[in-house]
Amino acid sequence: MKRPPSPVCAHCTHTDDGGRTAATEAGPQKYSPGAAMLFVYIFSAAIVVGTVSYIIHLFLRDQKIDAHGRDIRALVEDVRRVAEYDGGSITIKYRLSWHEDGGTKYVEGRETILAHRSSQVQKGCEVDIKYLDDDHISFVFDK
Repeated sequence: MKRPPSPVCAHCTHTDDGGRTAATEAGPQKYSPGAAMLFVYIFSAAIVVGTVSYIIHLFLRDQKIDAHGRDIRALVEDVRRVAEYDGGSITIKYRLSWHEDGGTKYVEGRETILAHRSSQVQKGCEVDIKYLDDDHISFVFDK
């Protein structure tokens, strides 16, 4: 009596005698996305939603500063370049001061500005800013 061929491994349909089972003779299986593709779709959507919401946040922040901020002429106490970008902009770290209510107010922060505007933000120069609070400051270069 001839014994049936045994599979070489549990995950494939090949047998040790070179034969095939009925599952592979029916033709190739159709691909279904499965859990991996679902993860990719969800991750991609999260990236897009996060990017769009961050842009909206920045836009609303700037609108709030423009609408409710005070115009102030501030002295640049210190300024350092933190980063330079190929697109013609730079990120600076600054310290500003101005007189307010009989005292001197100091504010520090970071801002990305166009590189050709950096000559207007030098130590010892005065700059125009819109000030809402210590975390919401915007430089005003054009009036």
